[in-house]
Amino acid sequence: MTALTVSDDAPAAFRRAPKRSAARSVAAGAGDIASRAFAVLTPLGRVTAGAGALAWLIGWRLGWNEFMLAAATCAVLLLVAVAFTVGRLDVDVAIAMSPPRVVVGQTARGQLSAVNASHKRLLGLRVELLVGNGVAQFDIPNLGPEQSHDELFAIPTHRRAVIPIGPTRTLRGDPLGLLRRTLSWPDATNLYVHPRTTRLDGLGAGYLRDLEGRTTNDSSTSDVELQTLRDYVPGDDRRYVHWRTSARSGRLMVVQFVDTRRSHIVLLQSGDDAEYASEEEFELGVSVLASLAIRGVRDQQSLGIVAAGRAINTSSVTSVLDGTSGIELAGPRTGLEAAAADARRRNADLTLAVLIAGSTASVTSLRAAAWRLGQDVNAVVFRVDPGATSAVRDIGPALVMTVGALGDLPRLARAATHA
Repeated sequence: MTALTVSDDAPAAFRRAPKRSAARSVAAGAGDIASRAFAVLTPLGRVTAGAGALAWLIGWRLGWNEFMLAAATCAVLLLVAVAFTVGRLDVDVAIAMSPPRVVVGQTARGQLSAVNASHKRLLGLRVELLVGNGVAQFDIPNLGPEQSHDELFAIPTHRRAVIPIGPTRTLRGDPLGLLRRTLSWPDATNLYVHPRTTRLDGLGAGYLRDLEGRTTNDSSTSDVELQTLRDYVPGDDRRYVHWRTSARSGRLMVVQFVDTRRSHIVLLQSGDDAEYASEEEFELGVSVLASLAIRGVRDQQSLGIVAAGRAINTSSVTSVLDGTSGIELAGPRTGLEAAAADARRRNADLTLAVLIAGSTASVTSLRAAAWRLGQDVNAVVFRVDPGATSAVRDIGPALVMTVGALGDLPRLARAATHA
């Protein structure tokens, strides 16, 4: 391999290149150090540094000792602040919520653990934990090698929500807030605040459940509803040969069934804020939705849920509750009529739709939403109105049930199963 060298006879531009590169490297390094030092200064620290520099300049130019004293005071404050900010920030921080899911009104409890994973002593520092839109602060004491420190905290839950817990950041700073060094840790988790629900009995075989499905005009060679007998043709399943009739008629006869379709249920909740008189109504509607969905999942029904324009995962009770924790009011595009039209378009085999709206939703709009589902789809409307007397009303294409309190839902659900 040939080694390339630059001789003294090379052009001057080549000979000066290493010096220029070194100068640029030094300038870049100085700029990087300056930018890091500037980043450590808080807004108050920058004002203090600027005021000190200005006071020194004025005092030096005009010979005023008062300004020189002010500049010295600012310098001392910054030097003391530096002493507070010196030290390592790398500490392992872990967050654990127990339990990670609570119901509205319950207190969620968590634990923040800080571990000094190094072999050197760690000076005390502060840890900030982002909790929703707020910040919780914890003071971590001095930790020896491999030592840990735990901080317990509680989060009161007054409203259904999905609350992000984390990320965390470790920081050092002085009491006056002139300097601040931080190091962020990306680990985060979610706290699910589930809506209140009520236990419902088995929904029976009425509007809200149909084990046998709905019949169609199509014929089938195997189903649950008998239609008639016909002559055997090659390829028919011999399990369905009706031997008694075959012996009497002298030719093979097989059973012909009516084809049925398994019931497919969709729960739709309006997200239009114009259809609710208050946030309390909307929360009651979410509780009604979650209660019905839990019963449907446990009954292993073919179930779909769309709430305020969002599809909810129905694979388990936990996924339903997690999904309903994040439902928020939206606009007219998430109203019942739009939701019903979209549900009909996406689900050709839809047999039952349960609609949930607030007290300000007019009967005309409820009827229009039910008509959008189609005449072959049964519709039940739960109209939430806190404090109202629970009642059942037939509006033609749908059965409307007024829910005044969550405790009234089991009785109304039983009434729907016998409708």
